[in-house]
Amino acid sequence: MTIAEIDISNLEKAIKSFENAIKAAEDTKDKAQEYIKDTIRAGVVQNFEFTYELSWKYIQRYLELNNQIDTTVPKKQLFREAFENGLLDAPDSWFKYHEARNKTSHMYSQAASELVYELSNDFIKDVKNLLHNLVSANEK
Repeated sequence: MTIAEIDISNLEKAIKSFENAIKAAEDTKDKAQEYIKDTIRAGVVQNFEFTYELSWKYIQRYLELNNQIDTTVPKKQLFREAFENGLLDAPDSWFKYHEARNKTSHMYSQAASELVYELSNDFIKDVKNLLHNLVSANEK
């Protein structure tokens, strides 16, 4: 099977921005005034949302181009397909990210923001792994 190459530059940029937001949050954790910390944490949440949205769309595009599967399935099934096709190490963590994204997109709450902030370090690792797998697929 020929692997269709995907331009992943937008995902790379999103990951870099997300990493920068996380680093800024860590750098100001104990040093900044509360309103600055809140603003930076909001940036982490916003970067999470954007990077998550791009991630599942890249997964969908890859699966459409390379496996001719129905990608209009619910996200959980899409993540299972991505796992079966070597894009994700495990779909379960992506189920948590999907749930967190749903909570932040439908209504703002401090609890939802805290959840996303707490998931950020795990998500950045998983999304970088997805990027690595997409790069590897492009090289085939």
